[in-house]
Amino acid sequence: MAQADGKVELNEAEIASAPMVTLRDAAFKFAFDKGCFASPLSSTTMESPRYMARYTEPPLRYEWMSRVVSSGSRLDREGCYPSGLFKFVVTMAKPNSAPSDVHVEQVFI
Repeated sequence: MAQADGKVELNEAEIASAPMVTLRDAAFKFAFDKGCFASPLSSTTMESPRYMARYTEPPLRYEWMSRVVSSGSRLDREGCYPSGLFKFVVTMAKPNSAPSDVHVEQVFI
């Protein structure tokens, strides 16, 4: 695991582990509930990340970058982008708990 900027990068096995998949799925739904995407959840998918890290300082946070794709709709309120690369930062109260906050930032179209 590489460490930089107060974060520890997860390896491929950790990224693919059941707890991390569950976390990403819950965070993706949380992002929709929060209004981060305009497209319907039923037609929008988040690809598996190629990068994921855990913050080393409290609170418990994870971040990753994933491509998000909407079929038949647009991700943004202006109706411009059917897909994009997004950075997700998820805060949790304790390990294996539901996300308490999700910050989503588009980093590339």
